[in-house]
Amino acid sequence: MWRYSTRLVCIWSLKTHKLLLRLYDPTEGEILLNGKNIKEYSRRTYWDLFAPVYQNVKVLAFTVAENIALCERESIDEEKLMNTLDQVGLIEKIMSLKNGLSTFLFRFLDDEGIEVSGEGEKIRKSRALYTGRKAYILDEPAARWIR
Repeated sequence: MWRYSTRLVCIWSLKTHKLLLRLYDPTEGEILLNGKNIKEYSRRTYWDLFAPVYQNVKVLAFTVAENIALCERESIDEEKLMNTLDQVGLIEKIMSLKNGLSTFLFRFLDDEGIEVSGEGEKIRKSRALYTGRKAYILDEPAARWIR
């Protein structure tokens, strides 16, 4: 279950995702955020508001922690990571593994790694939550995660 206070946007059209995330500018009309045209925000400032969650994004052959935080182990906020895993319902599963957060996803880098299936969706959701962004944008398949 998504347990946090923020904004959640579910968009079915990929073109709308691209416009909202400012990957493309509209050819007519404008997109407003708090009454201000999004073109008036710097791209970096604007992009830092959103955490897109797409169903087709893959998990990587790194550790669980690195997969979620998307940074080197030394830079990971472990308390934030544990909270994120709890929110998506993965905390017990991950902590029951021999190497816990240091468990590699997939076995071709480490024989003690795990193969992911349904957990892949939860890992992608965890990535978005870990960022702490103001809004989460989900495509249609990812929107099915909401309960």
